[in-house]
Amino acid sequence: MRKTVKKVLFVCTGNSCRSPMAEGYFNFLSGRREADVKSQSAGVLAADGFSPSAEAVKVMKERGVDISSYKTKRLSQKMIDLSDMVVVMSGLHKLEIGKRFKTGGKEVKLLKEFDKNDNMGPVDIKDPIGMPVEIYRDCFEEMKPLIENLLEEICG
Repeated sequence: MRKTVKKVLFVCTGNSCRSPMAEGYFNFLSGRREADVKSQSAGVLAADGFSPSAEAVKVMKERGVDISSYKTKRLSQKMIDLSDMVVVMSGLHKLEIGKRFKTGGKEVKLLKEFDKNDNMGPVDIKDPIGMPVEIYRDCFEEMKPLIENLLEEICG
């Protein structure tokens, strides 16, 4: 990486599915590596203080990651200011951040940009909200290698 990254901010819409799963898994991996980097997450349309979806909690628990005590957070300028890198789940999130917030020169990246295979498929991680738990599993499995690649890029 060009500069030291100590804090990654994952952003999605409601902050109850994708971004808490990404935050939980990233911090789990970072802890296992004893890396000096952490993540948090927020949503561009989130309401503060709600639990993640039961399906997200279940999928992460199946993988040994506990996100059950997580509480949703609405994206704020302060969160962006305190992060070193902003990673979004969709192009719409990237556009919304560009319209509503000052990034201070920080690049806002799509999670899919960490696809080592340069897959030219869809750039968005689809929102599983309201879908069966199998769709949450698929969503996490899509994010998993991207989060691993992101951490590898940061830590080497």
